[in-house]
Amino acid sequence: MINTYYQTRKVIKYISEIINNQKPDRIVWLGCSPGFPCVYDYLVNEGIEDIRIFDNDSNKHGWKITPAQNHMQKEVFVEPFTVLPNMDTSTLFFCANTHYDDFVKQLSDYDVNKDKIIDLNSVLDKWMWEAECDKVSNFHQIIGRTLQLEQLKLLKWFKKFCHINGLNWFLGEGTLLGAVRHKGFIPWDDDIDVFMPYDDYLKCFQLFPQNDECYLLDWRNECKYPFQFAKVVEKNTYQIHSMPFGYFTLGCYIDVFPLGGYPSENDKISSKYQRHRELDYLWDSSLIASDMYGDINTSLRESITNEKYQFSFYDSDRVGTMQQIAGNAWTTSFEAFSNSVNLQFEDDYFPCPQGYDEFLTARYGDYMTPPPANKRRIHSYPTYII
Repeated sequence: MINTYYQTRKVIKYISEIINNQKPDRIVWLGCSPGFPCVYDYLVNEGIEDIRIFDNDSNKHGWKITPAQNHMQKEVFVEPFTVLPNMDTSTLFFCANTHYDDFVKQLSDYDVNKDKIIDLNSVLDKWMWEAECDKVSNFHQIIGRTLQLEQLKLLKWFKKFCHINGLNWFLGEGTLLGAVRHKGFIPWDDDIDVFMPYDDYLKCFQLFPQNDECYLLDWRNECKYPFQFAKVVEKNTYQIHSMPFGYFTLGCYIDVFPLGGYPSENDKISSKYQRHRELDYLWDSSLIASDMYGDINTSLRESITNEKYQFSFYDSDRVGTMQQIAGNAWTTSFEAFSNSVNLQFEDDYFPCPQGYDEFLTARYGDYMTPPPANKRRIHSYPTYII
C-alpha cells in the first residue's frame, strides 16, 4: 500500500534552530502552504508576536489562519506580497513550496539578502533522498517512454474492469488532451488521468477487486492517503512523491478524479470554486496536524467530501471536478459528459467525453497549440521496477 512519511516535527526543530540562532524580530511565511498552521502553533507558543504570511495568489488574500492546536486567540490573515520596514535586517522568510526562486527574485528587488530566505522545500527533498537512496539503489529506474507504456498497461486493465462492471468513465486532463492532439501521450507527459462521475466512483470503490496486479487507494480505505481522489496502483513498481512537509511512496498509478455537480449560476460557481480552495487547504493542513498531534480527523474528511459533492453529477446542468488540481478551475455543461466517444490513445481506443472540445477549451484555452518548452508541466516522479 502507501507509505507516508510526514516530517513535521523535524521541520519545526529545523526552524527552531534557525530562529534561536538568528533571533529575528519578524517571521514571514512565503506562500499559504498547508504546513503553516503547525509552524504557527510553534511560533505562537514561543511568544513570537510579529508573524506574517504572504501569498501571490489573490484568491487566498484575506484567509484567516489559526494555529493547529493552540487555543489562544491568535490568528493571522493571508496578505498580498508587500514590503515591510527593515525586512532585510530584522525579518526571516520561510518558503516551503516550489516557488522559492520566484520569491527570491521578488525580494531581491527590495535588497533583501538571500541568506534571510530559507528554502524549506529543498531541505525536505534532501531529507527524502537521504531516507530513500539506499532502498532504491537495487531497483531499476524506468523513465520516458518506458514509464508511459507501464502506465498504459494499467489503463488497459482499468478499461476492462470498468466495462465488466458497467462503470461510466472518461479519459481526463492531459490524457484526454493527448488523445485529441497526439493520439496518445503528450510527448513530455508522465502520468494518466481519468474522470468518473461520483456515483460511479463510489461503485468503483465498492467493486474494485483484490488481486495480485493492482489496488485502489482512497482516503476511505487508507487513513494516511493524502488525496481526495483515488489512485489505481500497481504492485510491482515503486514511486517516490514529495508532498507538503513530507513524502510518500507507492507504485506506478493512474489518477481517478470524481466528477460532481455545480450550480447553474456563474456567481455561485465562482463561490464554489473559492470554497473548494479553502476546503483543500483545510484538508491538507489537517493531515499535517494529525502527524504532529496524533489524531486523524476522519469526520472532517467526510464533512469536506459531503459539502463538495452536494450536487449530483447526473442531476446538474453544470459539472466538473471538485479538487483544485493544477491549472484553471473549470466546469462544463452536463451535455459535454452525458455520452462518450471512443478516441485513439496509443494503440487502443478509450471513452472520452462527447464534448471534449468544450472541456479542453475551458481547461486549457487554445489546446491544439502546444505550450513553449518552459511551460510544459511534468511530474518527474522517480519510478522503479521492484
